[in-house]
Amino acid sequence: TVVGLRMGKGLTQSELAKAAGMQQSYLSRIENKRHTISNGNIAKLAAVLETSPLLLRTAFERQWDLIEKA
Repeated sequence: TVVGLRMGKGLTQSELAKAAGMQQSYLSRIENKRHTISNGNIAKLAAVLETSPLLLRTAFERQWDLIEKA
């Protein structure tokens, strides 16, 4: 999941958002499937997390599936 990738890098939601040039509240809404994410923002987050945009998109989709099942 995205949270797993973020925590694996030792980053808080706020730290990741700041490093990617976005608001923490926006990142929170994305992580919780309350807002969609553009390919550009996927690329920014992937760069900070040192992963590929495709892997990050897959991580978001996995996380959103878990949210829907909860």
